[in-house]
Amino acid sequence: MEISPRFLPAGATIRSTLAIMCGQEVAFAEVVYALPVADDLNERLARGESYWDIPRGGTIQIMRFIGEPAEASSIAAARWQAGSINGFPAAIGHPILDEGLGDAEVLVYAGGVLTVVRTGNLSIDTAIAIASGVVQ
Repeated sequence: MEISPRFLPAGATIRSTLAIMCGQEVAFAEVVYALPVADDLNERLARGESYWDIPRGGTIQIMRFIGEPAEASSIAAARWQAGSINGFPAAIGHPILDEGLGDAEVLVYAGGVLTVVRTGNLSIDTAIAIASGVVQ
């Protein structure tokens, strides 16, 4: 069970990794990435640049595990929609603002493996792009 995203936002760096084995098989894998905040964030905002266009930090957590397609989430039920990623069934949990205010989650179930992409401070389009690059 591999986590090798084909897409990550610029500046993403690995913060932690984890794998849990069941016998000789990986049953759970996780990679957490951090995104940088622009050093000149306040100055750029003061000059009138759009908040959404400035690197403002964020997190990406990608988990993959064998099992039933279920995951606990703090995203409100009204912000979820059914979808598909690369032809596989998906549940898409939108952040408070789709531009990237709050957490987003994309859950994809394929071949008995649940992939969860959880992002903070990133747009829903970015979360979906990351999930599309993980589930192949």
